[in-house]
Amino acid sequence: MSGHRQIGSTPVKVVLALLSAIMLAGGAYGYTTFGNLGSDISQAGGLDLGDQQDGATDILLVGIDSRTDAHGKPLSQKEIDMLRAGEEETTSTDTIILIRVPNDGSSATAVSLPRDTYVDGGDLGNQKINSIYGQTKFYKTQELQDEAAAAGETPDEQKVENESSQAGREALVSTVADVTGITVDHYAEVGLLGFVKLTDAVGGVDVCLNNAVDEPFSGAKFPAGEQTLDGQNALSFVRQRHDLPRGDLDRITRQQVYMASLANKVLSTSTLANPSSLGKLRKAIESSVVLDEGWDVMSLATQMQNLAGGNVTFQTIPVTSIDGTSDTGESVVTIDRDQVHSFFDELLGEDSDSDGNDGDDGKDDSDSSSDIEDYEPPSPPSRSTTPVV
Repeated sequence: MSGHRQIGSTPVKVVLALLSAIMLAGGAYGYTTFGNLGSDISQAGGLDLGDQQDGATDILLVGIDSRTDAHGKPLSQKEIDMLRAGEEETTSTDTIILIRVPNDGSSATAVSLPRDTYVDGGDLGNQKINSIYGQTKFYKTQELQDEAAAAGETPDEQKVENESSQAGREALVSTVADVTGITVDHYAEVGLLGFVKLTDAVGGVDVCLNNAVDEPFSGAKFPAGEQTLDGQNALSFVRQRHDLPRGDLDRITRQQVYMASLANKVLSTSTLANPSSLGKLRKAIESSVVLDEGWDVMSLATQMQNLAGGNVTFQTIPVTSIDGTSDTGESVVTIDRDQVHSFFDELLGEDSDSDGNDGDDGKDDSDSSSDIEDYEPPSPPSRSTTPVV
């Protein structure tokens, strides 16, 4: 069971999702505003990354439940309250997307990994993939604090935060590589507050709900129909999984709808022709996004400008069950690792198709869109419509 949906020209920008604000607004329309942005963004060094040797750039995009900003500084109580995420920090990775962009820029694929995917966490044992970052960070924090105590010193809180976060990133990159069989080439991370800031910087995102929503755990309370969500409500929209028929898989649908709408807003004239909006976008990016050290995002933006409309897809890794049970009795999404590897092997084959088709191998795909039901891809900005979910 996997989701596969080919989408039109506007989601060319969606492929980079939250990073579209950097790469497309910067690379295509506002280089004078964004051209030196890389020097101001928080960078993560020391990650075990690849160098596009397989003919494509593979980007791990992570949305993280964090109570700090991109520079490791604690959020204020006012900011935490605005997030509706509770007081306890879990540092769970609520969004995990592997974005594959062939070096010739001919196509792109964004593959979602459900946050509840049950994986081998190495020394952590079997875990949901969304806990790998947070648990690794927790144990690294304890280790650094113990080292300081043994030396009779007070721990440097900023150093502990930065080094423990780095350990979490390294563990997540390694786990994703093991699950997918793909070597990650670049890493991008945005926290909860960053999500809110990026959304508000473009004036909110437009969505259309088939049904009204009132779900207290996420704070999602919306009427049916078209509406514009500000950052706080957009966060609730993409975090909801309770009261959704397929839980985590339906949440992935919402994340994809959100990203399509965000990309539309980033590329709209109300953003690109407005210096004030571009300035807000830049500030949001600088305080919200973490990129791997040395990544030239502008170079990738140039590469993406050649992407042909229609050659962009959203997919979800194949799963064996959405109601599995963990070793400790938790509800999890189960996978067959070999099946996931085969899925990515086939995806690599699709990338190399010279005729630009979707790599159909003759298998029956009659139920391949089941993971993204009720998702209507948006039209280009000239015929602006609102994604429906």
